[in-house]
Parts: sequence; structure tokens; C-alpha cells
Amino acid sequence: MKPHCGPTNIRLRVHISIAVPHGATICVGNETRRWSDSDVLVFDDSFEHEVRNDSPDPRLVFIFDIWHQSLRTDEQRLAALDAVAKARYQRTVASLRAGMGLPMEDDLVADRRRRTIY
Repeated sequence: MKPHCGPTNIRLRVHISIAVPHGATICVGNETRRWSDSDVLVFDDSFEHEVRNDSPDPRLVFIFDIWHQSLRTDEQRLAALDAVAKARYQRTVASLRAGMGLPMEDDLVADRRRRTIY
């Protein structure tokens, strides 16, 4: 994958390796790491990063985002979000606090595709 940057630094990206062949690496900034089985890598994807897999075998990594550690309160998180993300965050928090679980959002994948810079 070509070097790219995430759209914001309000989150940290978490990679948990599931099946990663020897020779698969990730470079964030000037630092290169290799995955090991069940390894967890956490990085700020607003820094330029790229993944390489010189193996013929596929790389399988579970990826999710967490809040940047400096954003600890709802107020700090809301201040860091744009209007669309702010509304989604408020709906999600309200649903969770009401005991209703995560709200269904049909547009999450489309929104992610629009916002991701590759």
C-alpha cells in the first residue's frame, strides 16, 4: 500500500495481528515494525504510514480506532469533531447510556471511504 495519512490526529489506530506472514511490515514515520502472532500495534495514523507485504500470503489484521489519550472527556471529544461526527457521537453516547446498544448507521462505510485519504 502506498504511503498515506489518516484524516485526523484525534484517534489512535490499533492493529491486532491475526495471520501475518513473515515479511509483512508497517512503517510509521521513520520507524518500521514487523507483526508477530497476536501482536498489538497502536499508532497515530495522522503520521505518514505504509504497509508492505513481500510474501505471497495474505496479511490479516483486525483494525479499530480509539480516542487519542489527550481526549478524555465528552467535551474534549466533541470539540475535536466536525458537525457530522459530533452528531454521530452524541447519538451513540445517548443510545449507550439509555441501554440500547450501538445505533445502526447505514452510512458508516460510505462515510469512512469519503474521509480516508489514501
